[in-house]
Amino acid sequence: MSANRDTLQRINFYERLRDALYALYDPIVITDSPLNAWLQLDQKNAPLGLRQALMDAISALKPPESDPRSSKSWRIYSVLHQRFIGQWSQRKVALNLALSERQLQREEKAAIKALMIYLWTTYRVDQGWQTETASLDDLGDVEERSHKLSEVEAQELRALASLVETDIAVVLDGVLATLKPALERSRIQVENHVDLGMYLVLTYGELLRQAVLNVLFQLLRHDEGGTITLDAERLPGEVLLHIQHSSLAEPAVLTRERFASARALLQVLNGELMIESAAANTAVLERVTIRLSDVAKTPILFVDDNVDTLRLYQHYLAHTGYQYVGCNAPLQSLHMARDKAVRCIVLDVLMPELDGWRALEILRHDPITEAIPIIVTSILPQAELALALGAVEFMRKPITQADLLAALGRWYRPLSKESA
Repeated sequence: MSANRDTLQRINFYERLRDALYALYDPIVITDSPLNAWLQLDQKNAPLGLRQALMDAISALKPPESDPRSSKSWRIYSVLHQRFIGQWSQRKVALNLALSERQLQREEKAAIKALMIYLWTTYRVDQGWQTETASLDDLGDVEERSHKLSEVEAQELRALASLVETDIAVVLDGVLATLKPALERSRIQVENHVDLGMYLVLTYGELLRQAVLNVLFQLLRHDEGGTITLDAERLPGEVLLHIQHSSLAEPAVLTRERFASARALLQVLNGELMIESAAANTAVLERVTIRLSDVAKTPILFVDDNVDTLRLYQHYLAHTGYQYVGCNAPLQSLHMARDKAVRCIVLDVLMPELDGWRALEILRHDPITEAIPIIVTSILPQAELALALGAVEFMRKPITQADLLAALGRWYRPLSKESA
């Protein structure tokens, strides 16, 4: 192997290791990392296998307790453990280690290099590297894969997040705060034209944040200088977030596979990522557009004669993907279910005039409401009876917000605003 190729491989290994450390708890990024192959890990155990390997390697660098805490070995271990395992911010780590943020940035690079040397030696990376099939282009970005998630994987990711009314401006503010150290290092200016309260969308907020974070990080990681401009627009049934990057980078650097993780996350959100590149004089303009389907709130009918209980349900549904519809008179429940086009009914049993069992029977035999899932609630243990009479689920009171949202999530799918 030539010295030049060996150097390129080590640089590429360092960059991929750095990316994996920054995304240590992101299952999509870790699963896709080439470190899985380079360390010859079992791909079936990704992302847990690589995450554990990196955490074990950091632990292996922990010096003896007898070493002075001011020693270089302790500083390397502390930086790695606090920044990546503990996910501390650079500012917090700098304060803890009595360093300036600029000093910490240098220490962080040195710590990652020390970890790289440990991994390179321990896993004999140079022996496992497939140089015969690797081209110089392969040493830049990893070959793009399909990145299609199965429905099971998508459901697992949705279960980790919440379908909530999300302000795009708040998401951007949080992402820019997270990336502040990287932006300062790259000397990239950001022009944010997305105002608070102007672009609200019902989506899985945590997953959207990860997708936006990934896109911005990929745009700034290979460049110094330039400008990133953020804009948004609302179209029927969707919101578009435009991220435009103006730089002096070569067009070949701005490849689609760099955004593979963001595209996989947007797949879960029923969204899309689009990329446009153009040359303007001596600059390169890269425009990444994130298209988000703006789903409508799902109307849920609550039938309960206790007004305080209805207020509690209304509080539970605030800032979620559900629209609260309350009814304290069971005789009116059939008409409200029809008029409001509800997707699910939460029905109490012990009510005057018409108890829940009789209301359940009426709703189950009406052609308009017979297919609507009905969740029966009661302070009495009556699950078997509820299921036998046609309820899809039984919940015993008192009901927590978490239990209610989990139950509703089992019986509905979000609607786009165009179809609502």
